[in-house]
Amino acid sequence: APSQGPLQVYRLGFLALVGRLRNFVSGFGKP
Repeated sequence: APSQGPLQVYRLGFLALVGRLRNFVSGFGKP
């Protein structure tokens, strides 16, 4: 929601990016 401000949007985007990165690393670590 835009009413929450850009900081909330940035935080949500950052958390989503971290989640994708962790999934990539965990998948890459498996044979």
